Amino acid sequence: MQPRSAVYLDSNAGAPLLPSVGQKLSAFFQDPLFSTGNPSSTHQFGQNAAKLWRDSLQSCAVSLGTTPGHLIAVSSGTEAIQTALRSVFENPPSAPPKNPAARWITTEVEHEAVFQMREWLRSRGVETEILRVDTHGIIDLDQFKSIVQSSGYDRQLLTLNWVGNETGVIQPIGLITQILQGTDILLQLDGAQAWGKLPIKLDDLGVDFATFVAHKIGALPGCGLLYVRDLKKFRPIFLGHQQKGLRGGTENLMGMLAMGEAACKIDPARFARHTHHLTAPFESFILDSIPGARIVGSGADRIPNTSSICIPGLPAASLIPALDVEGYAISAGSACSSHLPTPSRVLLAMGLSTADALCTVRVSVHEQIDADQMNAFSNVFLKVVRRLRSHP
Repeated sequence: MQPRSAVYLDSNAGAPLLPSVGQKLSAFFQDPLFSTGNPSSTHQFGQNAAKLWRDSLQSCAVSLGTTPGHLIAVSSGTEAIQTALRSVFENPPSAPPKNPAARWITTEVEHEAVFQMREWLRSRGVETEILRVDTHGIIDLDQFKSIVQSSGYDRQLLTLNWVGNETGVIQPIGLITQILQGTDILLQLDGAQAWGKLPIKLDDLGVDFATFVAHKIGALPGCGLLYVRDLKKFRPIFLGHQQKGLRGGTENLMGMLAMGEAACKIDPARFARHTHHLTAPFESFILDSIPGARIVGSGADRIPNTSSICIPGLPAASLIPALDVEGYAISAGSACSSHLPTPSRVLLAMGLSTADALCTVRVSVHEQIDADQMNAFSNVFLKVVRRLRSHP
C-alpha cells in the first residue's frame, strides 16, 4: 500500500489527471442529455454527443497547430504508430505479398510500439535502415544524409521519436525536415512526449504522420490522435463509417472530452518554466552530492521535466522500490517495457554499458509538483542512495 503522502514523479509514463478534466467529466456524467448519446445517432442525444466530440477535437487541433480534418482519434499511441506504418507498407489485396522497393528508416531509441513492428515489416520484404545515435540519443545526421541520397525505392518512411521518453532529449526535427526536402521520404513522428511540452504547429512542421496520446497531457488513458497530412496516403486499419471512414468503432466520447479539456490548458512556455525550476536545482544537487552520478543526455536539447540519472553500481531495481517505500514514485524508463528484466536498449544505443543502463532511473515531474516537494525528494533521494551504497 502506498503512503498517504506519496509523490508521483513518473509523469512521462502518464501525467496526473488535471483538476479541470475531472470537473468536466463529473459534469458530463451528471447530464444524461450528453452522457447517454452515441455521436453517430441522429436524435438529439446523438447530436449533442457529436457536438461535444467536434468541439473537443477542435480544441486538440488548435493546440497541435492543425485542423480537425487532419486528426484521427485512436485508442493509444501504439495504435496510431502501427496504423501509420501499416498504412504506408500494407499491400492492397491485389498486390504481391512483398515490397522489394520499400524502405523503412528508424533508430534504436524508439518506443516499443515502433520496435515491435520490425519483424512485421521484414516479413513483408520492407528493407530496414537503422540510424546510429550519439551519446545524447541524437541521430547521426551525416549517416542520415547518406541514406537519403540512395534511390530506387517507391515507398519510404522515416519514423522518429520526437522527444525521448526515457531521457527527454529532443531530435532536431527542423534539420531533419530540411534534409528530407526534395525527397519522397515520408516522415512519421512519435510526439507523445512533445505534446504539452513543446510548441507544436503540425501544418508548418513538414511531417506526414504524428502520434499523440491523452494521458501524457493530464487526460484519460485509452485515447489518442493520429495526425495525417495527406489523407490520400492513408488507408484505415479499422473499417467502419465513424470518423468519415478513417477509423471504425464507436467513438470514445468520454476520452475525447477529457483530451479536449486538457488540450485547452496546454501552455508549453509555462510548463518549461515551472519544471525547469524543479529539475535544474535537483540535477545540480545530485551531481554535487553523489560521487559518480551523471545525467544521461546532459548537454543536449531536452524537455526540462525529465532527468535520467545514472548512479554506477546502484541498480535501479534496488533504488526504485526503496524510494517507493519512502513515498516517491519514479521509474527506470518506459512504462511499456519496465516489466522486462533487461537493460534499456535506448540507453545501450546511446553508448551506456549494460551495467550502467541497469543503474539508470528516470525522474519526470509535472506542473502539480512544487519546489518544497522537490526539495524534500532531493534529500530523500540522497539519503536512500547513501543507505543502499553502504549496505548493498
